[in-house]
Amino acid sequence: MVLISVDISAQNLQHLEHSGLYLTGNQIIELPESICNLTKLVSLNLNNNKLINIPQCIFNLPQLTQLDLSNNQITELPESISKLRQLNELIVSSNKLKKLPEFLGYLIHLTKLILWGNQLKHLPDSISRLTELKELNLSENKIGRLSDCIGSLTKLNKLGLSYNQIKNLPESITNLTQLTELYLWSNQLTELPEYLCNLPQLHKLNLSSNKIINISDNVSNFTELKSLDLTSNNLENIPENIFNLPKLNELNLGRNELKTLPENISQSNQLIYIDLSYNSIISLPESIKNITQLKYLDLSNNQLENIPDSLSNLTNLTQLNLSSNQLTSLPESLAKLTELSKLDLSNNPVS
Repeated sequence: MVLISVDISAQNLQHLEHSGLYLTGNQIIELPESICNLTKLVSLNLNNNKLINIPQCIFNLPQLTQLDLSNNQITELPESISKLRQLNELIVSSNKLKKLPEFLGYLIHLTKLILWGNQLKHLPDSISRLTELKELNLSENKIGRLSDCIGSLTKLNKLGLSYNQIKNLPESITNLTQLTELYLWSNQLTELPEYLCNLPQLHKLNLSSNKIINISDNVSNFTELKSLDLTSNNLENIPENIFNLPKLNELNLGRNELKTLPENISQSNQLIYIDLSYNSIISLPESIKNITQLKYLDLSNNQLENIPDSLSNLTNLTQLNLSSNQLTSLPESLAKLTELSKLDLSNNPVS
């Protein structure tokens, strides 16, 4: 059974000392004014209902710190939302917002703002006042240009900008020195800007499904980076030092235009996952033997004609995908890979 309305007084909820009210997954169109009686309410979850407008009664809840309005049909944020001065988390994802109001900047205690899946084209300058923000998700919108004001959010740890139309990143993004996760997949980026490499705490960077043709040598500045995803770009070459990042353990370079790998990849001591599938790689460098911690290696859908004996030095490999290449034989030394649980050789001319 789903609710289409809520009778607060009938359920005597106003007499309870509420910390949270969860009304998710119903068909609620509006809330009664009596919800104002829940003066101790700190969390209100209205996810997945039929709300078109945000009920005004919500803005008279003085203790509210968490508000989830995701998966509704809300078209705008009213000015009265600025009354929720204690709000820490605001989630309005998967709605129909076309713009953000300037008065959003009054919610200065926000630490989490989730707005993915709307129709936003830009950010108001007032967002620069939300200096306590640690997580901001603007993915799946229509943002073409990221405002310089993003650089004011210096406490950000996590920034989601995927599935937009971003062509360039403002240099002010380098002010986000606490950023650990940056998601930019499915945009219109053509390069990895040099200044982006100056984010000292970045652990995870996803730039997949863009139009990147060049990676700056400054990628070596990502000394804390653990995961780098460049899948589905237009890369023909990659800098040698991308394999020398001291903490990198996951590298995704599938679906590019790579023909060769750097000769010296000997410093990749922490890498445990490499995806090089769907490129045009003809051969592997002997130095691949030095990535001794590697557990997953995907070389499928390339142009490999042989596998070097040195690959047998990767004794920690558990999955090796060599399908859809031009292999006619395999070195006997692969028998040393005793940890392998999956070896895919399909679609090769192996005799």
